[in-house]
Amino acid sequence: MAPDFIRVAVDIVGLVVTLAIVYFSGKMMLLMRKGFFEKSWRSIATGNILVSIAVLTFLVRILLTPEESAMPDTLVYLGGTLAVAGALFVIWGLRTQILFWKMPRQ
Repeated sequence: MAPDFIRVAVDIVGLVVTLAIVYFSGKMMLLMRKGFFEKSWRSIATGNILVSIAVLTFLVRILLTPEESAMPDTLVYLGGTLAVAGALFVIWGLRTQILFWKMPRQ
């Protein structure tokens, strides 16, 4: 009984944290419009949202059992693809930030 309770608690905490990341990434996208850092932060926020959606697909997969349908396998592939795409967006945004801060100042 205890491991099931712990698993559900961890899943709920993971869901809340994931939704918080999506919320604050969306706010960051709206906040950083038309500024010096728009390109990099928009990429970072987009990557965070994609990774968060990937985490949500993994959480949904946990709720579904493999015996129900082929959907859990599809969710794993979808989540993995979204996680990789999100990570690439984050890397691209961070690289853009680094290049901006390395530029010589007058």
